[in-house]
Amino acid sequence: MLLRSALSAALVAAPLAVSATGTLGFALGNTNADGTCKVQSDFEADFKAIAANTQSTLVRTYSSTDQYANPCNTPSEVLPAAQSAGFQVLLGIWPDSGAYKTEKASIVAADIDQYGDTLYGITVGSEGMYRGTYSEDDLLEWISDMQDTFPDVALGTADSWTSWANGSMDNVITSGIKLVLANGFAYWQYQEISNATRTYFDDMAQALGHVQDLTGSLDSVHFMNGETGWPGDGGTDAGAAKAGTANEATYWKSAVCGMLDWGIDLFWFEAFDEPDKPDATGVNGEVASEKYWGSFTSDREPKFEAEAGEELERAQSSIITPQKTADGITLVDWYTTDDPANPQNWSSMKKAWVSFIIFLYTFAIYAGSSIYTSSEPQIMERFHVGQSKASLGLSMYVLGYGIGPMLFSPLSEIPIIGRNIPYIVSLGLFVILCVPTALVDNYAGLLVLRFLTGFMGSPCLATGAATMGDMYSLLKLPYALTAWTAAAFCAPALGPLLSGFAVMAKNWRWSLWEILWMAGPVFVIMFATMPETSAANILLRRAKRLRKFTADPSLKSQSEIDQGQLKFSQVAYSQLLKPLEITLKDPSVFFVNLYVSFIYGVYYSFFEAFPLVFINIYGFNIGQVGIVFTCIIVGCVCGIIIYCSYVYWYLEPDIMKNGLRAQEHRLVPALFAVLALPASLFWFGWTSEKNIHWIVPITAIAFYAMGAYIMIQCVFMYLPLTYPQYAASLFAANDAFRSALAAGAIIFAHPLYVNLGIGRGVSVLGGLMSAGVLGIWILYFFGANLRARSKFALS
Repeated sequence: MLLRSALSAALVAAPLAVSATGTLGFALGNTNADGTCKVQSDFEADFKAIAANTQSTLVRTYSSTDQYANPCNTPSEVLPAAQSAGFQVLLGIWPDSGAYKTEKASIVAADIDQYGDTLYGITVGSEGMYRGTYSEDDLLEWISDMQDTFPDVALGTADSWTSWANGSMDNVITSGIKLVLANGFAYWQYQEISNATRTYFDDMAQALGHVQDLTGSLDSVHFMNGETGWPGDGGTDAGAAKAGTANEATYWKSAVCGMLDWGIDLFWFEAFDEPDKPDATGVNGEVASEKYWGSFTSDREPKFEAEAGEELERAQSSIITPQKTADGITLVDWYTTDDPANPQNWSSMKKAWVSFIIFLYTFAIYAGSSIYTSSEPQIMERFHVGQSKASLGLSMYVLGYGIGPMLFSPLSEIPIIGRNIPYIVSLGLFVILCVPTALVDNYAGLLVLRFLTGFMGSPCLATGAATMGDMYSLLKLPYALTAWTAAAFCAPALGPLLSGFAVMAKNWRWSLWEILWMAGPVFVIMFATMPETSAANILLRRAKRLRKFTADPSLKSQSEIDQGQLKFSQVAYSQLLKPLEITLKDPSVFFVNLYVSFIYGVYYSFFEAFPLVFINIYGFNIGQVGIVFTCIIVGCVCGIIIYCSYVYWYLEPDIMKNGLRAQEHRLVPALFAVLALPASLFWFGWTSEKNIHWIVPITAIAFYAMGAYIMIQCVFMYLPLTYPQYAASLFAANDAFRSALAAGAIIFAHPLYVNLGIGRGVSVLGGLMSAGVLGIWILYFFGANLRARSKFALS
């Protein structure tokens, strides 16, 4: 298949080079600026200049050109200089105009065997087929003779990319040569600099494609770009191709660095300016100067920051070489390391917008749980149920959003589905269900609808973290998760405040209508503006587009191949049962899920404790109790400050210095936060007295919120690093654990506090919480050993 349309198509569908990163070489003239032949010391100076400014150790030059009436004994001078400098030389000979024997003789006279690997190879001819200066028979005869004379040397020839692509070199390719050098100059095609890289890549793709189609692979021949370049200041314009050092540097950084990253070895034409060089003739017969094509001046001074620019450009944008499978499938991947389709490469604003949508989504769903609590007294009166039954409206919602992710999160890991479909479909159903929930007039129906709304609103609660991971690197992910975790943690605390005064002024249904008012706009925003973040889904859809565009069925993404091999039973096991299996069989994950669930359950028990403390003891009304819950937000903000400070001042520098250490290293803040949890519970329980000001127990709850937030944040970083292949599903399992215990805590909390009293009831929870302190410390110091015994962990 010939690839002519676009650089992107060439990158994906072109036949592949054999190396991951190409080797840079320089075309090296054999005359000095004054026209005299270079001797060994001149070449040594050349190599010193190249080595000082680039990492290249490969040059290409010609043996003894007499085309300019100035024969030079190049092999005998350049080879010893290269050997002493640690360079390799690709020698070329000009066989045109009867010079073959003279050129060959100069190589024989150099006694090349003594230089070993310093001699990279020999090329016979340069663009003679393209220009018509010799015939195919002549070239084949010369190559055969050189093969007989130098049987141990890699031989080849150089010609224009068009000759390699149009079939005129086919007999040469199959003659046993080892080196195929395709020259390609966007400049000589009169391309402006903005289109030069695209033209250059398209040329090389066509030449490389034809060579590989003919040979079946690149195992028998080594394909190289024999020459490419751009004239600097003092050069001649060629149509839209404008000479100038600025354009030369641009072409270097874009085209040359890109081709190297595509895996193609190439020679830059040329190393040094040659003021004495005759003019050259272009494709259409126009004469142009080749005196100022060097990346160095004739005085061996660099014209631009070649190596620095190359490294900077590669850091910013490196072309990703497409890979081929054994069965001939070309894997569709990102085009470059900064491919804008890759969520990791999105702009900060785009990432922030997506994060904001997930933040709003999470806030609306979580607030929808506790917003119901302000209505409980009126629900008890309206439906003639007791306190425990009235609290089921909260409990069933929490249970629903705990179970839901077990279905929706695994779906988001299936490449053809991605993240957005579960998000949008489930949130749309959530919004619809909010209407009958607010209108229902029997208690059983209310409980069923509360469960269903929780279930349908659940994907963000587990998959939200996976979406953040799609966009942010491991260094920046903690910051992204900070906002998401804050939304999940603070929203239930704001629920009673959002509904408390409205329920007092209107009726119990207002709290349920408020859920619709929150979730409806979020759905509209998400539906209209939310981009897909799953890399597997994005690449799968890219592969489909490319197959349609190119009519090439071999273009597939890896996720598409993997998905095609999956059976429903495998998906169900790996995404539904595997996380449960890991949780039950891996002691570290089991403990983390259990302890975080207990923290979460205690948090939800506050919705039963606060009315008992602040209404019964301190005489607050329902609206004022809602305000009390804002102390959780204060604690959460303190936790955010502490955790982000840890990440910025400690974790990031540590990763930069020591790399990604064991997952347990993410638990450092938890070692101290875990101490605040039981302490704050005892503090709250035994200071909730009439003779003690209400600010004291409120402060205790703020400390609990701070410790709980830091603990949950640490766990959310710990889990996906331990089992990245099950990240979304493990979050779903964690969410199911948390929600199940929270749903139970809502039921048992009221009788616990009523029967034992606030002091003793909270002390029971504080005592159980104390056991987790030892567990977290054990996990930090011995977690790696525990994971080493697990058959599931990657490391």
